[in-house]
Amino acid sequence: MSKRIEQIVFVIKAVAEEYQDVHPISARRMRVTQDAADYHEVAPQTILDACTRRLGISAYKFDDYLKKLFQNRDKSIFDLLRRQSRDAEDQVAISDLERELVPPPIKLAPSILSADFSRLGEEVAEVTKAGADYIHIDVMDGHFVPNITIGAAVVKALRRWTNLPLDVHLMVNEPQIQIPRFAEAGADIITIHAEVCPHLHQAVQQIKGFKAKAGIALNPGTSLAYLDEILPSLDLVLLMTVDPGSSGQLFIQGMVDKIARLRKRLDELNSAAELEVDGGITPEIAPEVVRAGARVLVAGAAVFDSGKSIKEALQSFREALSGEGI
Repeated sequence: MSKRIEQIVFVIKAVAEEYQDVHPISARRMRVTQDAADYHEVAPQTILDACTRRLGISAYKFDDYLKKLFQNRDKSIFDLLRRQSRDAEDQVAISDLERELVPPPIKLAPSILSADFSRLGEEVAEVTKAGADYIHIDVMDGHFVPNITIGAAVVKALRRWTNLPLDVHLMVNEPQIQIPRFAEAGADIITIHAEVCPHLHQAVQQIKGFKAKAGIALNPGTSLAYLDEILPSLDLVLLMTVDPGSSGQLFIQGMVDKIARLRKRLDELNSAAELEVDGGITPEIAPEVVRAGARVLVAGAAVFDSGKSIKEALQSFREALSGEGI
């Protein structure tokens, strides 16, 4: 990291970590700059000037940026930092700090595979109202997995019941035949399996040609190496944490390490692709997979068949994550 931004990054991180009981933010920043000044044997104003001059702002404005960051999760200060240096190492350091201090929100994607199919539209409307982020739709063809679920006509019908993104997971052989049908039906995200698609780049571009986001899914036994050449092109990676084909299975504990390894790879690439996990995800498992790096949690039975209302079930996830400080 260059000297140009090192001092600023240090101060921002220290304000985040030190003197949590000191308020307002400006007072906390003053304590931090005093400590830094004592360490470097300089005046506190020297530390402050090193930050504000390089950012081209006043001390008051610097404190205002910090206040917005820590109180409102406003990331404007990172955009300001990025404009100060084009150095690649600086950009990585800034992105790392941003992820640490303002991690992306965790999204919940209830899977309708566990919903009541006799009132599917109403269930989707209810889960939308209850605060879901995506509607996850598992499409099975009876070949790639034993079960058969739904087709594009159902997706088209569900589009009228929700304004949430429809997250369509194609567990099918020859997905490139199905992609146009589901895209035209209203899918916002289309995820296909690496195991059945020898031409991944072509399929990803096909999805994006329909203005949908493109995802690749991997089964539990499939190596992350399958993603090496395609990862920069993806909007989402779905790691199956059970073998696909049916709902209600138990989470495979060994997948936590796989999630962490993929998270590390995505961060190294500074990728904006979402890391989604699907299979056996419950409020008890959720904090563990999120700590490992998952950002989108697919849950079926734990939402639609938990013995609670849909609203209460989703709240259980939020409370579990909040209770772990996530």
